[in-house]
Amino acid sequence: MAEAFAPGSSYGSIAPTFPNNDVFADPMQLEAPPADVTVFKQNIRLISEHVLHLQNVARSALDGIQNAYHPGSNPVQTESDIATLKQNLEMLSELMRQTGVGALPLLSIENPPPTEEQIMSDVTKSVEVLYARLQRNQESAGVVAKLLSDATGAARKGPGK
Repeated sequence: MAEAFAPGSSYGSIAPTFPNNDVFADPMQLEAPPADVTVFKQNIRLISEHVLHLQNVARSALDGIQNAYHPGSNPVQTESDIATLKQNLEMLSELMRQTGVGALPLLSIENPPPTEEQIMSDVTKSVEVLYARLQRNQESAGVVAKLLSDATGAARKGPGK
């Protein structure tokens, strides 16, 4: 095993490379050249265009699946849409990997991300709904328990006692 990573082996020649050979540099202080930022923005736009195209193909495939039993539907077209969708997903995945954009979340261009206040409001509403549901379940369980205890008490007394 040790000889597998020896300097003369194919694995022994692998060495990490760092920009400017600054291994311990603070990543917050490293600045990317403006050209890199421009290229990265172009890559994000390219990925966004691919995602929009992918959404259209996915909608077409979904429509074909949902309308499979309707007259006039074409299963060959649906199959083609699904194959195209798979191929486009693989291409998008590879493109995201190559450009470095794959490490970022994809946000919709049309819908900006929610603000912290919106998130807190949504979470509060969700908790209130869940709490109300829990209370209704507990009240229902209490009613069932009372009915069962009344029924078992009446059964123990026997009929007419």
